[in-house]
Amino acid sequence: MRQSFFFIFVLFNCIVSCKAQPYTRIITLIKAVDDKGQARGIEDTVSIEYLNASGNTNKKVTTRRSESRCMIKTTFYDFNNKLISQITDYGNDLIVHTDNKRDSNGFIIESKTYDSKASDTSWYDFINYYNATSNILLSTMIDRENNLSVARYRLKYDLNKNILEDTELDTLGNEITKSLYEYTKSGKLLKQTYYEKAELKSSTQYTYTGDIKVEAIQSDASGLKLAKVRFVYK
Repeated sequence: MRQSFFFIFVLFNCIVSCKAQPYTRIITLIKAVDDKGQARGIEDTVSIEYLNASGNTNKKVTTRRSESRCMIKTTFYDFNNKLISQITDYGNDLIVHTDNKRDSNGFIIESKTYDSKASDTSWYDFINYYNATSNILLSTMIDRENNLSVARYRLKYDLNKNILEDTELDTLGNEITKSLYEYTKSGKLLKQTYYEKAELKSSTQYTYTGDIKVEAIQSDASGLKLAKVRFVYK
């Protein structure tokens, strides 16, 4: 079960809106599964999403458990489902806040991070280059203190602005991690695959009832099923 929690967090790097009744909650539940795809063990709550009147997520609370601690991350979004800020409680009185500022195109241009015991502990700027012809965004995160690049990203979108690729790169342009996304004809997330240094680590397949996302099955690189996720609407 612990291993499945490590993989399952790839699942939550992308928030996909769904048509639902206003002001509902989506409770994400996870179970480990056997090699036949049968769920086993106790079902555990991984996250709870709170939806606004448009059916978009405006707050999400995600829980990650390990042998040593329980980490709780609360993420806030604007009305259009764009990330605004995060509060991560690591336990032992360590609470880290991250606030983001966006440009007129919706791309993050500044990220301010601070913890519960200090303020302005770190500042980051983002230099973005968007190629509208290829629908690719190249983003470099710069540490303000020393003006050095600390991370680089490549994001590719389809014509409907659905994200197709989300890749973290090193300073030489080599891939560190990459997530690829596939969609249904109506634009619903159908499959997500996750790679580390070009090696496939996991894939997640989503199923729907009408427009409502109801289940996801996550498997490792060999096809062994790791976890079954249910999305329960309240």
